[in-house]
Amino acid sequence: MCLLTLHCITLLLLHQERDIGDEYGWKQVHGDVFRPASSTLVFSSLIGTGYQIAFVALCTITIAIVGELYTE
Repeated sequence: MCLLTLHCITLLLLHQERDIGDEYGWKQVHGDVFRPASSTLVFSSLIGTGYQIAFVALCTITIAIVGELYTE
């Protein structure tokens, strides 16, 4: 009897957690996921600038490490 009660309580709790996840999860943000940016020009220029800065920093670090390896 105790195991049956424990099993029933566990099933109820799991069902309640699933319902809360459905109400507060994907259903609330599904409209914002594929929404286009309000100012695409600013967004694309920030993404491009970020990639360029990251690439230049990576190249600089790589050249510095390689330079340290080949100097006597």
